[in-house]
Amino acid sequence: MPKKQNGFGNPKSFAFKGVEAKLDKGKVKGAAGFYPSDRRFGSTVNRTIIEKYNLDSDWTRWRRGYEYYNQGAYLEFGNLQTLLYQGTDDETPVQFTGQRFATKNADSNTHYSVKREVLRSVPLGSVTEVLNNRDLYPENYASREIWARVEASVGIESTPQLLRRCIGERVTDGFSSANITNVMTTQLLPAVYRGKTASQAQAKIFLTFPLKDLGDIDPQSLINEVVIMEQLNVERTITSKDTFIDADYFFGVQVKDQVGTKIKIVDDDGTNLPPSLLEISSLPTIVQSSGTADIESTFVFNKDDYQRFYRNEYLTAERVEAEVDTISYSVLPFKILAIGISGKNVVIESVPFLSSAQLFARTPVGFLVFNDKSFTTIEEDSYKGVYYHKLGPPDEKRWERLNTDIDPWMDEVFTTFLPIKFANTYACSCPDYLHAILRMPETSSFGQKINRQRRAPAPSAQSNSSFEQIGFAQIAGKAASWETLDYKTSHRMCKHTIASHFADRIKVEEPKSYPTLEARESFEEKLAEDIKEVSDEFSQQLRRSEITAIEIIAVLATSLNLSEVEIANLLLNQYT
Repeated sequence: MPKKQNGFGNPKSFAFKGVEAKLDKGKVKGAAGFYPSDRRFGSTVNRTIIEKYNLDSDWTRWRRGYEYYNQGAYLEFGNLQTLLYQGTDDETPVQFTGQRFATKNADSNTHYSVKREVLRSVPLGSVTEVLNNRDLYPENYASREIWARVEASVGIESTPQLLRRCIGERVTDGFSSANITNVMTTQLLPAVYRGKTASQAQAKIFLTFPLKDLGDIDPQSLINEVVIMEQLNVERTITSKDTFIDADYFFGVQVKDQVGTKIKIVDDDGTNLPPSLLEISSLPTIVQSSGTADIESTFVFNKDDYQRFYRNEYLTAERVEAEVDTISYSVLPFKILAIGISGKNVVIESVPFLSSAQLFARTPVGFLVFNDKSFTTIEEDSYKGVYYHKLGPPDEKRWERLNTDIDPWMDEVFTTFLPIKFANTYACSCPDYLHAILRMPETSSFGQKINRQRRAPAPSAQSNSSFEQIGFAQIAGKAASWETLDYKTSHRMCKHTIASHFADRIKVEEPKSYPTLEARESFEEKLAEDIKEVSDEFSQQLRRSEITAIEIIAVLATSLNLSEVEIANLLLNQYT
């Protein structure tokens, strides 16, 4: 009978087992950077100068995009027409066209690259002087801002507020293009102040309309359906009823409005795009009526965004109140929280929602501020007047050449003296372009485990401030963003938008910022493997591309220059 072991277990387990002689058992080399041993929330990754240089280089994006175009690694999708600044006096028709790219990094196995084309040329103003001498304007140079003196257009197609709405928009004079980061008055003060509802004090609407307009419809069956007001944007003169509130780091405006409006209640079956991305006149309607809307909201503005323009003068709510005379805020389509009958009327209470507001100064616009990393130039792709491309039919678009290596502190920009107008823009739903992660709840069909942050995105340690993330904080689990204002107003590119440029007969010049030789050699190997996988990715795309619309919603909302809280609202209400 074998001897019973004591409480220490098998003594053989303490035996010396020798040293592993093989040297190939170590960890596989991970992504670039130094990783902390304790990877709890709040830890960060540090990269060397060379690694950071390689990551910042645009050449790899350009090379991938050019190869995608050569290989035809995309599918076209149909046109979509809608309105820019819908619900305001400055509605402008736009058209979206684009391509679908197969990918493993999306729940639908699809990334969308779209081109936004303005269908009606709207003159915004004329640039009369570009202040790009770094010696004369050292503060602007330190802030990476190009200021330009401008004369705003006011006419049949333009209103005094149109140019002030354009923060974040891309404009062009036909040769130079850039993104607007701010609009200033002739007194060098902000022409517009942008705020949003606080997360703990969201906007609410009580809507009243005649009971007879319901017909035979059961009122309770309308709960969770979507209400669209004719006025998607309320814009009016500031009155004594508007309460300005001052705090240490913020100022606010409390509004209580009652507006007469036409309304539509539309069926939200979760299969269509959100109403605010479409032209609302074309949507199927359950109920149509006219009534009154009581709107209550408090909008909060960050003083830090505007204090520098007031220099040594401390910014207060009272000081801002003396500068502005108009308030404009959005009323996006909202869901019905509760519905009741009061006499001969129906009363609808909205689900509390986030909104954004703008305060417009009474002083005329005098300057536009551009991000100096957003400048590009475009011209016909010819050399010394000779067009070397094969000529097609007379109506075929000729090839153009896009130069992205523009330094506005050295190069001449906006020198044509032609009116500036909205530029055609390209946007993509991939994380590289959006600087955001959209949900990807399912495990990859390629047999790979999906990172938890991709399945349920949540704010990270290096996200923006809580004020800048008010909208995206409400949709943790659906999307997480690390987009900054500086990045949003720069000239953004990814491999998909570059391929879309080539597909649109716009040759993107090869960037001058090459990565290191070692990085290029490694990249070429990865690119070859990537192209080999395209056919498999397309087969997965065909099976899964219709299961969610979250990718196309994100890219269309970005192209329409919606605010962060408006984009968050769209993603929050997208359940498919």
